[in-house]
Amino acid sequence: MFKKMSISIVITTKNKAEYLDMTLYCLILQTYRNFEVIIVDDGSLDRTEDVVEKWSKLLLNPIKYIKNITSMGAGSARNIALKEVNSDYVLFLDDDRLLDVNGVGEHVRANSDHPNSFICGNRWELYSGMTKSSRDFLYKIIDERQLIRYRKHIEPMPRVMSKAFEELGQEWPLKWFLILTGNLSVPMSILDKLNGFDGSLERLEDLEMGYRAYDLGCDIRFTVSIESYHLAHPRDHYNVIMTKVYRKLKSKHSGSHMQFLEPFLTGEICLHEYEQLVNPYSVNNLKCDCKNDGESARVLYFINNNSRK
Repeated sequence: MFKKMSISIVITTKNKAEYLDMTLYCLILQTYRNFEVIIVDDGSLDRTEDVVEKWSKLLLNPIKYIKNITSMGAGSARNIALKEVNSDYVLFLDDDRLLDVNGVGEHVRANSDHPNSFICGNRWELYSGMTKSSRDFLYKIIDERQLIRYRKHIEPMPRVMSKAFEELGQEWPLKWFLILTGNLSVPMSILDKLNGFDGSLERLEDLEMGYRAYDLGCDIRFTVSIESYHLAHPRDHYNVIMTKVYRKLKSKHSGSHMQFLEPFLTGEICLHEYEQLVNPYSVNNLKCDCKNDGESARVLYFINNNSRK
């Protein structure tokens, strides 16, 4: 039995009320309930506030809801949320993420076992859409605890990265790629040392913080048993925004990890080509499909980058 401790769940959101509704419903069903939820609404124009009010009444602790009048970006919104945290640990969730009913408890257990670490959970993809019939079906399988039956797809990147971490652990030079805010917990003391997120970045603010954590020597652990389900959706103006983000990252960080990040994330090079560029000695120790099976099995960050416009 793990010792009881409190944890703050931080969610930022913008115009995704239907997705957030299911995210919060999954928190209502958690087997471990000693947590608070902090939501920063980054300028939504939909019914987000109504969704928050509905579920806040059913949680052990009412949701702390903060609304930005104008959008400030996810990084700045998360930094605002961190100022409201009232516990020693933070669990970051995205507004389109369904956490397994044991997820909060598993994060608490992992933080108890590894109190000075980033705890990175697993991610499955759900391609369901947001029609009424799709939402009704999702609520049904959540109610019946049947999400596990529909976890048929996991993107190549998280699959290969989890395998790499299992093989190389703390020695893997790309372990910071596991630090994604969809299913991630970390001590507040570490976030304080890192000064939170870079609020100037419109995207990749979590990866950038992960890189700084890696550079600082922080312990990073991947826990496959902490499962979450991402509700896949289109990304507006993705490529245009990312061009600006890459420029900022290369200007801020001179190391090879950031200098070669753009060709990796845009699919010009695969995971192992990127790894060899940033650390030419580690690739010989990693046995994954795209190194052994040629071009057809190259593991790209996105399956089809052109679909994300």
